[in-house]
Amino acid sequence: MTRRAISFFVGKTISFSVLLMTMHAGCGLDRLRPALPDLVEGLSFDQLEKIQNDERLTDDEKREAIRTAADIPDTDEGDRLVEFLLNFVVP
Repeated sequence: MTRRAISFFVGKTISFSVLLMTMHAGCGLDRLRPALPDLVEGLSFDQLEKIQNDERLTDDEKREAIRTAADIPDTDEGDRLVEFLLNFVVP
């Protein structure tokens, strides 16, 4: 039992040490979480955020702006995508 506990502790210590060394070397946790690509062709996160936060536009106008920017067809599937993008929280 003691030998197993020591092995476990040594393994965890080595793993933590390696993590600290990679972070110190500039290889932090950003490598594990890559940047997200743009959502839809023609619509970037920045554009989507500007449309969502534009207080001059009504929700219907925001939907139309998203539909136009991303060239989303006026179908049931397109309506669901536009609604999703309107409520999407931009990271």
